[in-house]
Amino acid sequence: MQGRAAETRHEVNDLIVCLEVFTKKLEGFLKLPVSSFSHPYQAYPQLLDELGDLKTEGEHQLNWLKALSTRDFSIVIERLEYILETVTTLSEEVSKKDKQRSLTLFRELLCAYEAYRYHLSVQLGYAVSQPLRLTNAGRSIFHMGWGVFAVCLAEFCFELGQLWWIAFSFCSFAWTLELMRRAPRKLGGAVAQRIYRLAFGKIAHPHELYSITSGTWYVTAVLLLSSTVSKVTLILAVLTLAIGDPFAGLVGRRFGSLKLIGQRTVEGSLGFFVSAGLANVLLLSLLHPLTSHPWLIAFAAAAGGSLGELISGRILDDNFTIPIGAALGIFALHQFGI
Repeated sequence: MQGRAAETRHEVNDLIVCLEVFTKKLEGFLKLPVSSFSHPYQAYPQLLDELGDLKTEGEHQLNWLKALSTRDFSIVIERLEYILETVTTLSEEVSKKDKQRSLTLFRELLCAYEAYRYHLSVQLGYAVSQPLRLTNAGRSIFHMGWGVFAVCLAEFCFELGQLWWIAFSFCSFAWTLELMRRAPRKLGGAVAQRIYRLAFGKIAHPHELYSITSGTWYVTAVLLLSSTVSKVTLILAVLTLAIGDPFAGLVGRRFGSLKLIGQRTVEGSLGFFVSAGLANVLLLSLLHPLTSHPWLIAFAAAAGGSLGELISGRILDDNFTIPIGAALGIFALHQFGI
């Protein structure tokens, strides 16, 4: 019995090593800029070569998976087959130089990768690198618009106690939906997942289909802060997230070259710090003109939020760590009597 178990573990370890080659190739392809699909005569020959390599490597992994009889890898096989099917279709559209269809399939491939990444972790215990993210202008606009709207509501319409009840209601709904999405199909899991896709599919990152969403992390942070800090600190924390996070992504993708942690760059972090700090100064100057040391408070929140973005990762989303970090930045400043 022990010998059989050891043999199984050995096969799985060998499989993980082999799958890692394909996974890294797939990740490399998915990190290509979306603009690659806008220049068919320049980029398409390279895209076709990379798609051909992906298909060859993927078919090799698929055959190996199917040959293993010691464990049931049906879900991983199913996800890998869908990836190969998408790669084949994408290659055909690239050959036709159909830019719009190619871009649509590229995004589908990213979603398929996230499903594959999730099930590799579940079935094999193989933790693939952090989720990949496409530039999503709609998401950035929604992010900033919703954040500014929330700031206006908090500033002009509700007291802190009322904000707590609102945050509690949203937080309860969000975590209930998270639990339902993970429920078996018979208990409504598929329905909950479909509701999520219809409501947020256009603005969600693909990996959020298989993990706790940014919105859930956000309302959790707001609930925690509404229980522990002043109304002004809560508003600054929300504004720091609303302005700093999109600007960090914009600046980092456009100018980022000096790596910090993971996919974060020095330029992106500076973009976060400056944009969030200036937004906070503007809010304090217009709506709280009697605040002492507004520049220090504004940029303390921006600094804390920037650090919160840097430490976010697989466990905690930046929509949680940024507002918490911003509030901690203000708290740290108050310890010096400011």
